[in-house]
Amino acid sequence: MRRFKRNCTNAEGGKCLGRSSHLLNKVRSRKRSVAPTTTNDTLIDVGWGSYWMGLITIGTPGQTFDVDIDTGSSDLWIPGVQCGTPCGANHTFNSSLSSTYTALNKPFSIQYGDGSNVAGIFGNDTVCIGGICIANQTFAIATSANGMSTQVNDGLLGMGYQNIATGGEMPVVWSMYLAGQLSLPIFAFWVAPVSTGSDTGELILGGYDTTKYTGYFAYASVTTKGYWEFIADSVTLTIGSTTTTIATSINAMLDTGTTLGMIASSAYANEIYSMIGATYNAAIGWYTINCHTQPLTAFPNITVTIGGVPFTLTPPMYLRIVGNPNNYYCLCLLSTGDFYDANRQPIWILGDFFMRRFYSVFDM
Repeated sequence: MRRFKRNCTNAEGGKCLGRSSHLLNKVRSRKRSVAPTTTNDTLIDVGWGSYWMGLITIGTPGQTFDVDIDTGSSDLWIPGVQCGTPCGANHTFNSSLSSTYTALNKPFSIQYGDGSNVAGIFGNDTVCIGGICIANQTFAIATSANGMSTQVNDGLLGMGYQNIATGGEMPVVWSMYLAGQLSLPIFAFWVAPVSTGSDTGELILGGYDTTKYTGYFAYASVTTKGYWEFIADSVTLTIGSTTTTIATSINAMLDTGTTLGMIASSAYANEIYSMIGATYNAAIGWYTINCHTQPLTAFPNITVTIGGVPFTLTPPMYLRIVGNPNNYYCLCLLSTGDFYDANRQPIWILGDFFMRRFYSVFDM
């Protein structure tokens, strides 16, 4: 399981800057060049919920890639034939096989919060997701990488704003939106709440799936455009009738590129660890809990309130049982990390193990 893969293009003092998240924002006008549509890209569960891959094609004829869908970055990059084993993956892009490829001779590099990094060159070609294609889309071809050799995904599709794209290029989903190819200027992300090793999720461009949720959406405006960033009202822990407030009015983001349920600054995370009885296990690099001798009901619920609506994780949602029926413990899917947004303000990351419990719609 990976812990997080945040874009560290804007770094200061060794700390990542500038990510954001939101659910729905204000609809803006767009130019229609073709009849708008909606497409559904099936997502594949990798590593029992570690991350989620979607299918895209690049070039003419299309070359197929299974990319990690990441709302916490904005670049599209795929492995080139030169990268080989360091890029991991199962598919590589051969520019000589595409009749629509244009070389840009512009270098590309990106570093992520888990220490991995990729370098290569930018190019232009036709990129398709589902039935929607965009011509002359800028993307990166990786020629070298570190920390990627065990990955099964063929690169990464960033879904953030243009101003955090490392080369200043327009991200794919935004290109589709600005070309008027989406029925609505939104995309929606859903994955199954419990992994079975084979279940899937979906990324919908231009719409959302009403069969995947009940109730109504909570709205949170984007506060800093770059990553998808919003203000969460509060974070609380509840055991029985006792509720403890950990933080109020926090900067937060929804990040499909982070496996963990939540990453908070050390002060807040340590308070949560204390309340749930988590201790750091240096041998495995995780905070763990003794859930063998006490039931999961003994641990608190963790609630993040957004737009006045509580989003609650029960203990089975933020703990993962490891071991066998006679000897096991629980990994804590909450982590500590001092991250900052583009305004140098501390920011909480709400990752896959949070998002998989709720349906998320991103309004461009």
